[in-house]
Amino acid sequence: MYSLISGQRLPITRGGEPIGDHVFLGPIRVLRPEEPPRLAALKIRHEETIEYGELELLGYDLYKLGYEHKPEEPIYSGDVLHLSLYWRSCRFSTVNWELQLRLEDKRERIWAFEQEGIGLGYPTTEWREGEIVRDQHNILIPQDAPSGRYRLIGQLIGGGTILEPPWVSHWFTVSD
Repeated sequence: MYSLISGQRLPITRGGEPIGDHVFLGPIRVLRPEEPPRLAALKIRHEETIEYGELELLGYDLYKLGYEHKPEEPIYSGDVLHLSLYWRSCRFSTVNWELQLRLEDKRERIWAFEQEGIGLGYPTTEWREGEIVRDQHNILIPQDAPSGRYRLIGQLIGGGTILEPPWVSHWFTVSD
């Protein structure tokens, strides 16, 4: 854990005496839930449903990295955006789907681009029908990005196929 003010590691104490600044946690086993969570429990900030056949996008959260508790925090050039997409598997997939993300300004100029698998190392071919997966991405806003309105656009790609429609975030303002 780190101090919100200084960014330094917080000290660990035992009986009031400092004993270091880190703790080693042994291996943990992550199990699948027997049932997916209720959508209300996920507290998705921007709910929208887009059906892609075997996958369904349920919505997203988008904020400045480290400001989940304060999503309206101003965004500046050089900041990192944190995007969480919420997916539901509608049926077994034989394709490891990837997400192509691009950061565009209002003139459709691309300021950032990435393409990676969805599910944070948990490929879509392992998802069970009905399972809900939170997929997280961090996108750097370049230092030279001028102030203005921007949005993220995501496209699912896999097995030589590009799925339509693309996902499009709300417009947000970047200051320099």
